[in-house]
Amino acid sequence: MFDDIYDNGALMLGKIKNVIEEVEKEIKDDLDMVFTDKEELLKELKDLQNDLGKDLIVCVNYENPMGATIDYWTYDDKIKEV
Repeated sequence: MFDDIYDNGALMLGKIKNVIEEVEKEIKDDLDMVFTDKEELLKELKDLQNDLGKDLIVCVNYENPMGATIDYWTYDDKIKEV
């Protein structure tokens, strides 16, 4: 599986464990995520991982003025194997 994180400045996409590691790094490095409480985002990601598993793919929209949103997919959502 992939270990890459994709981030265009508004959306971050990747496996949940990798996104969690990236958010932890950004907290440590004190990087800004506009409109987003990084500690709250980290808690939500960890809760989601605990509830649904470590194989989730997540997309975090951290530029939403109302706060970050998290979309996610499980391997049950997979429709085509490459």
